[in-house]
Amino acid sequence: HWGIPDPAAATGTPAEIAFAFKDAYRMLKRRIDLLLALRIEKLDHLVLAARLKSLVGHGVLEKRLYNQHPPRHEYALTDKGRDLYGVLVTMAAWGDRHVYCTGGPVEFVHRACGAPFEPRVVCEACGEAVGPGDLERSTGHATTTVGEALTSSATLAPN
Repeated sequence: HWGIPDPAAATGTPAEIAFAFKDAYRMLKRRIDLLLALRIEKLDHLVLAARLKSLVGHGVLEKRLYNQHPPRHEYALTDKGRDLYGVLVTMAAWGDRHVYCTGGPVEFVHRACGAPFEPRVVCEACGEAVGPGDLERSTGHATTTVGEALTSSATLAPN
């Protein structure tokens, strides 16, 4: 069986989903490598193909031909896909705190210093940590919601 997590169906814990995308983030390019690394069973090949097509269609992944005969493809993250990294690592940390309470099945370690990694939201301008009461909202440039933008090809940003 083919196995790949489906973020839309949330078939695993936030940490498992984030771990799956962490592996994808490391550019596991060939489908079989991706499937073996993610270790989620019982997902039909047609469902996998549909999920990959959806991620390609939304500009998260890009499909590339790497072998002509027989034709074989790899999937690479686009800039849009790489932009999900912070969200997914933060979701994994949330799951570790609120689902497992003492830490989840995956621990992220910062390669530069060797310490366990704990994501936080900081202001890019001043570097200060930002909490729920530290932001205020103002009107942005978009005139549609994210849901409206995703369903209307006319308002989608380029990949």
